Amino acid sequence: MALRNLCLGTGLALLLMGGSGLVLAQESHNADGTSATLAEPSACAPDQVQTQIGMNICAQKRYEQVDEILNRLYRQVMALQRETQANRLLKAQLAWLKFRDLQCEHAAGAYEGGSIAPLIYSTCLTDLTSARNRYLQYLLKDAQR
Repeated sequence: MALRNLCLGTGLALLLMGGSGLVLAQESHNADGTSATLAEPSACAPDQVQTQIGMNICAQKRYEQVDEILNRLYRQVMALQRETQANRLLKAQLAWLKFRDLQCEHAAGAYEGGSIAPLIYSTCLTDLTSARNRYLQYLLKDAQR
């Protein structure tokens, strides 16, 4: 099975696997600092990612999935914060959301007018939101101690 790796400039890559579908792969690092890639199944079946429109739709669905996780984690962390810390986290979250959206507009802007632009935008949102989710999971574990 031939793999093609399309780097999207945000640490996230699309691995297009000869007719068998789309896999999102996120680069991470092992404990020893070496690079590792964590693959997550896409939000769509392989037959739904045969066209650019299909890939765009699937990338948007995947983003929606990680965004739901973000919102759930954020609510859980906020519920465990003291008032002062909750206010700080609220400010940080609002600033992060603005950063994320602007960063992804920039990433997709290089493809403005092209059919791949929505894929780049949604994949960027997914990547940055997944990273934020890992941070919120850390905060949640820390607050539960």
